[in-house]
Amino acid sequence: MAEYITSETVHFVGGMGTKAGLIGAGGGCTKAAWDASGNLSDFMNPTNGSYLVLVVSPNVTLTSIIGGTTAALYAVGAFVGVKIGTIVFANGFTGFTTARYEIIAVTDDQITLDAAYIGADNTDGDCVVGGAFNTLQNAIDSVDNAETVNRYIWTNKDETMGTSIIVNVSGTLAQDCHVFIRGYKTTLGDMDEGGLYYGGAWDAFCIKNNYTSLQINPNAEWVTFDLYNAARNGFVITSAHNNVHFCNFKIDNIATDYYGFFCSSSSYGWSWRNCSLIGYDTHARGIGGNFFRCFVDECYIAPLMTIGVYSQGAMIYVTNSIFETRVGGTGVYVYTYGEGATIDNCLFIGGQKAVQAREDGLYVIKNCTMYNGDSSVNGLVQINDPDATVAVYNNIIIMADTAGLAVKTYTSIGSLMYCDYNCVYSLTGALIHPFWDAGKGIDIPHVGNHNLFVDPLFVDPDNGDFRVKNPKVIFGGKPNVNQETTQMGCSFLNRIFAPTILSNNILPNTRPY
Repeated sequence: MAEYITSETVHFVGGMGTKAGLIGAGGGCTKAAWDASGNLSDFMNPTNGSYLVLVVSPNVTLTSIIGGTTAALYAVGAFVGVKIGTIVFANGFTGFTTARYEIIAVTDDQITLDAAYIGADNTDGDCVVGGAFNTLQNAIDSVDNAETVNRYIWTNKDETMGTSIIVNVSGTLAQDCHVFIRGYKTTLGDMDEGGLYYGGAWDAFCIKNNYTSLQINPNAEWVTFDLYNAARNGFVITSAHNNVHFCNFKIDNIATDYYGFFCSSSSYGWSWRNCSLIGYDTHARGIGGNFFRCFVDECYIAPLMTIGVYSQGAMIYVTNSIFETRVGGTGVYVYTYGEGATIDNCLFIGGQKAVQAREDGLYVIKNCTMYNGDSSVNGLVQINDPDATVAVYNNIIIMADTAGLAVKTYTSIGSLMYCDYNCVYSLTGALIHPFWDAGKGIDIPHVGNHNLFVDPLFVDPDNGDFRVKNPKVIFGGKPNVNQETTQMGCSFLNRIFAPTILSNNILPNTRPY
């Protein structure tokens, strides 16, 4: 890394105007400077974002000040308007490490750096003050690890991925330091607050035809990284890197058998929020590899993926997300070691398995809607390890045919410790074996007494409207701590369709008993 900054830093990619950026930009500012300003034009060129001030040799002088120890750069009239906290890239000065430094004092003619220098004045280097990087890879390569303070990388530049992006920056678990890599479009401060520029799973869709159906929203505000069906993974983690967080990214046109994000070395504490991972064809994959204790929230992973999320690490939490998987595909394939997973409030469309519990650990699958799964062989929820322990409740599980299996313990068995308050149904008739123990060849005998085998009466599932009209399902969920009834399935579906709840004869205040 080429950075000597001990403050929290914000680094930009693209920036203003043409978003050209610069490979050798200063690249941003301290977090304190950004919080005080909040204006990109204070830190970069408004035409192309590449720099705020550029002074080349021999027009800038490296000098030593403050008792002959501290470094300063001197150029007459060059630094008018430069703000304290801006990052400068000092390059090629004899006796001074080429790196990025924080500006701690400013006059029109001189900037003082947070760095030591004892030596003669020299004019053999250049300085680039502020600006945005030209690519996300260059930003990642230029930023220090978050060893004692957080690092932020913010991009508004769509990119075509001619190569995989290597994520070689890391936070630290023991110090609770993080790297936040976030996309934005127009309003930088609105990246994770919701609203017009929000790129979450729900904004993947927009309501069409007078509030009667869902379609993919062409205006969802992700920053897009396009793989163009090339035979490569998108973002690659080849060594251990921890506490890295992606937000508002769309990884598009992922090729057959490749991932949008892939980790080959054990890495902890990753998260993806408000991201979209889109396959070019029916055999692409979303997130996979040796991620430990990671978090997937409000993501849209489609269409027709082979595997949406594949974890070989330990403990994964997936919530508020939408998966569309191909015939024979799996939404969340958890190959964890000893800790299990929680899958909460997700929508699974199609596929052979919505969730597969492949190793030992505790798996909790709750508040999900699973629709039209080809589950006659594997089960929409499959338990496939003798040491796996699974709880399944408050879900709507709809199979494609009567041979469908809502929950299956595979030949290696495993424990279904709790299975209740689920709505289980087939699109073609009465189910034969909704809960099946393949190891013993019998129906699982210890499921709860509150499962419903009724049609949830979705408003329009063919057009993506999975709101429930059956009052038995609306009020049939597991009671909360106040003993109030809850709805089975995804709760977000009511939220995004609230304006039309009455027009579809959904009566949320009418109990079936």
